[in-house]
Amino acid sequence: MEKQQDLVGSPRSDLQTYLSCFGQNVSILCELESDCQISPEDAYQQIRNLWLELKDSQPEIATYLETTNGS
Repeated sequence: MEKQQDLVGSPRSDLQTYLSCFGQNVSILCELESDCQISPEDAYQQIRNLWLELKDSQPEIATYLETTNGS
């Protein structure tokens, strides 16, 4: 089988880019919280806002979550 490559600008490529950025931002927020530069509550709220932004901007995520949660 050939490995399918994502074309730049394809929906899958865009989703991977968004997920990668989300992961990097979460990592930064966790590091800031660990270093006591932001409170745990602030870190949680910022991560939650990032997640909601990602979920709203990428409908594939909501669809995936619905199918994996049995909804």
